[in-house]
Amino acid sequence: MLTVFHISAYKTQTELLKCLNDRISAEKHDAAAAALRRIAQEDGMAKLMREQDLDIILSGSDAELISFSACAGWPVATVPVGNLTKNGQPWGMFVLPRDGRLDLLVRFMLVFSGIFDKVSPPVTPFE
Repeated sequence: MLTVFHISAYKTQTELLKCLNDRISAEKHDAAAAALRRIAQEDGMAKLMREQDLDIILSGSDAELISFSACAGWPVATVPVGNLTKNGQPWGMFVLPRDGRLDLLVRFMLVFSGIFDKVSPPVTPFE
């Protein structure tokens, strides 16, 4: 079962201040980090990728995929896809390799760069 988390917009900095002033113990921190890693790996994205025999997941850069990668401790890359018609800014997609395999990530990026046209760099000022 895949759980999707949605983060609502906050109008104050209350949550940031709470985090700043929180004094979590090293034991609690380590336990939370281990639980996130287990959820992202054995019980989550890694399990899904193994069961579906997926080497790479390609996702829009506004997706939660980056959170799974961070929790699993895996590398993630962004590949350029095009430029927005609204303001010319570049946009891309996240690439997540199975089991954090950097070799798969690099091979995918090399093939990807040979297929897609080059993307124009950002324009100034950013809009």
